[in-house]
Amino acid sequence: MPIHAFEDALDPSNYQSVPKDSWIALSDIRGSTAAIQSGRYKDVNAVGAATIIAILNACGRESLPFVFGGDGSAVVIPERHLEATKQALLGCKKMARLGFQFELRCGLVPLSELVSAGVSLETTSFELTPGVGIPLFRGGALALADQWVKDPARRSRYEVTVDELENAPDANFSGLECRWKPIPSEKGQIMTVILQFSAHTPPDRARALIQALGRAAGWRKGKPTIKRSQLQLAVRPSQLNAESQVLTAGLPRLLTRMRATLFAGLSLLAGRLLYAFPVIRPWKTYFEGVRIQVDDRKYDDVVRAVIDLSEKDWLALEQLLTQAQSEGWLQYGAHRSKEMLMTCMVFDREQGHLHFIDGADGGYDLAAKQLKAALATSET
Repeated sequence: MPIHAFEDALDPSNYQSVPKDSWIALSDIRGSTAAIQSGRYKDVNAVGAATIIAILNACGRESLPFVFGGDGSAVVIPERHLEATKQALLGCKKMARLGFQFELRCGLVPLSELVSAGVSLETTSFELTPGVGIPLFRGGALALADQWVKDPARRSRYEVTVDELENAPDANFSGLECRWKPIPSEKGQIMTVILQFSAHTPPDRARALIQALGRAAGWRKGKPTIKRSQLQLAVRPSQLNAESQVLTAGLPRLLTRMRATLFAGLSLLAGRLLYAFPVIRPWKTYFEGVRIQVDDRKYDDVVRAVIDLSEKDWLALEQLLTQAQSEGWLQYGAHRSKEMLMTCMVFDREQGHLHFIDGADGGYDLAAKQLKAALATSET
């Protein structure tokens, strides 16, 4: 059963074990920090989201648990989809190189080997609207799988590679959309935060901290995360270039630019009309849902959230986080920006859409680096 209050993500009784014959498909961009520093975070987000979409398409759009991490992703697949997923990952690597000059690291790790190493994988869903939820994870398997794929001593066993990447199969990225301008903060700043609780964290204190996070962010069941006034359709070709690069990777650059220009024109004409007067189904349903069906908070053994809040509320929340960190039961990383980015997975405009949220100018990537530094300091 899905959970309805995000603080319940910390309760182990809400989770069910994933079948042990499952596999974990992972991806991340090598050198993502350098790409971010050069202003390419929208490109990074587009490639990270595209890997989820490609795998889901390869698996017949079956409902599979996944997590978006900004510069990469993880998807849990049943063994029957192993070969299709491998081909999709090769297509993602090809797209990342030809379309963006990124090196995308991809891996497939059997859950059975992770369980033998002492971790587990359990999942549930945080319901956004009836029938639409965000997968949540616990048990440590995702983090260990990521370590194994990056470990020079192990990665030859788990990394997905091909000798001639240009000859790799094409992946199906239909459903990827990046057609919104960056979403400005309404309250003062966008904070991207990652919270890692220690094994001895008192459950009541962890729950209270997540509730404080929710109060600062204004989380309420059924309440849109994003206000209508914050959403603006992209109308310049440069704002639509990331989507076009994913969908036309390997084709002449002129075609990429032509596609971006075409969709910019459609956005300016038909898109603005539909947004101003969203009375035609399924557009009315879509524009209502796009503000709610967002993954602005999630849990995969760490709490990840992108929140819009005032400076006063952030200082109060930061004091709680710093106190918990000084007491030794929490480590955290945070990144401040003025905007958040939204990359969309749209399989249909009724219910079949979810919108991946990340903080601009570094978001999850830079918050994760701050968390790693905090963890290293705590171990010395």
